[in-house]
Amino acid sequence: MENVRRLTRRDFLKDAAKTAAVVAVSGVLPPIIGCGENGSDVTYDTLIRGGEIHDGMGNAPRIADIGIIGDRIVAIGNLTGAGVRIIEAQGLLVCPGFIDVHTHVDLTYLLLEPIDVFPKDLTGSFNYLYQGVTTVVGGNCGAGYPDIKVFFDKLDKLGGYGTNICTLAPHSLIRQVLFDPQPEQPLSDAQLLFMKGWFETQMEQGTIGFSTGLEYDPGSYSDTTELIELAKVVRKYDGLYTSHTRDQTGTGVPPTDWGVLTSIDEAIKIGIEADIPVHVSHLQVNTPWNDVTASQILEKIENARQGPHAIDVTGCIHTYNIGWGPLNYRLPQKYKKVNGIKDIYKSGEKRLEVQAAIQKVFDEYIPAEKIQICSWEDERYNMQYISDLVKQPEFPENKGKTPAECFVDIVAKDPDVPAPYAYSDEIHGDVKDGIIPGDHIFMSSDGLASSEDRETPIVHPRSFDNATRVLTEFVLPAEGARMDLPSAIRKMTSLPADKFKLRERGRIEEGYFADIVVINRGKLKSNATFEIENRYSEGVEYSLVNGVLAIDNGKATDQRAGKILRRV
Repeated sequence: MENVRRLTRRDFLKDAAKTAAVVAVSGVLPPIIGCGENGSDVTYDTLIRGGEIHDGMGNAPRIADIGIIGDRIVAIGNLTGAGVRIIEAQGLLVCPGFIDVHTHVDLTYLLLEPIDVFPKDLTGSFNYLYQGVTTVVGGNCGAGYPDIKVFFDKLDKLGGYGTNICTLAPHSLIRQVLFDPQPEQPLSDAQLLFMKGWFETQMEQGTIGFSTGLEYDPGSYSDTTELIELAKVVRKYDGLYTSHTRDQTGTGVPPTDWGVLTSIDEAIKIGIEADIPVHVSHLQVNTPWNDVTASQILEKIENARQGPHAIDVTGCIHTYNIGWGPLNYRLPQKYKKVNGIKDIYKSGEKRLEVQAAIQKVFDEYIPAEKIQICSWEDERYNMQYISDLVKQPEFPENKGKTPAECFVDIVAKDPDVPAPYAYSDEIHGDVKDGIIPGDHIFMSSDGLASSEDRETPIVHPRSFDNATRVLTEFVLPAEGARMDLPSAIRKMTSLPADKFKLRERGRIEEGYFADIVVINRGKLKSNATFEIENRYSEGVEYSLVNGVLAIDNGKATDQRAGKILRRV
């Protein structure tokens, strides 16, 4: 593969093998720690010289060297020691590896089972490494492996993973596995007790919290009381609660008609009642936008962090105005299920009822010409707008149909053929841009594991370039940018590390894990588009994951040094 340069472990360690072995076995770091201005007799595994170091905490950068032995940063300063590998970083930005707290990398593997036959570059996490991301969090939006041990065991058998990875317990998928048929009323005492026991097990096996996807089936059936009780279980293990909230529109969508502000209120209420840290996923306002502002959203978060019932509330956001999700998600809950629509609505008058419901969505929320299909079993439909399916001669089966009829044809397929994902041009760009600079807002991709291999499914470009776009389009001196560079880096490093309890990561600091990226800002660019999204970013010259070079001279090495980060 063109973008991969093979680097053997022997090449990397060379004469430092003995030193590395001592560190690995004893866990004792050499006495150079804290001696940043000397140590001429020390040989580092990697020595990064003369870079513009951003420590990840928002401080002004400084020019210094970084010495690494094993998987740790052992010295920072004017270092005179030698290095088995020396990286000349003069004129380059050096910062902690980025931490993406909202990904669906595990969902990728769940959808593409069996995991042991994946393209190797997929598990190399190259689409994230080329952005400078060294740690990803999966299990978001209530989706992922319902049994975290199964996922961890599969990762262990892969022979290494490209980035560090940790996951959340996915509420929706757990609910789906535990109950069939799915309870559409509040859980009984026995059902809730069963579910709480499952969450106990997930926390004991190392997940770091739990997530909900309250716009999707079956998470939308859960009431606030259910979520509070589950949050109390997770809180006992020092975990956190993250939520794709119940309604992200400005005006509200039936049957709740909550809208984004009331939905954020629910997440905060769960945090207060369960005394648990809360993270609101991919903050945004979808059509109909109404007059919701970024200030209203940020004020809710800031107010919740103050006063007698203050809790730790944060949020995250990606950089795009176009969203991506399952085609059926805009349908009213009455009709939808995970893979399409309920069987009862697939024919006859009931089918007409669904057509009327989606026509109402097209008329009042998002028109058919703003919904673009991707990654369906019938590849002719990929990258086609719903509105075009009834107009173009290459789709004779749709002649005489309305866009609403075409929509129902797609989501009413056999349950073994899931509804496709689709791009939706629905996010209020000005509100998004106003949320991004918020003090307690992290930058995350909401992306999947992917690669330049087109055998992998079509995904959103943000899977390949979200962090790249943050640094090129949303950081000064970019036009309209509202963040300086240290602040932007902090949003992708120390802040998420602290919130998600990723100990000794997210900072350039002695004793911390050597997750480090070296970036040439002048060459930093995104190559992903909606037409061809599977193109890696450029400009990350070097990336170290736990002290091992994952990107070397701008090319992936295929070294798998990522660790499974279990709750401790």
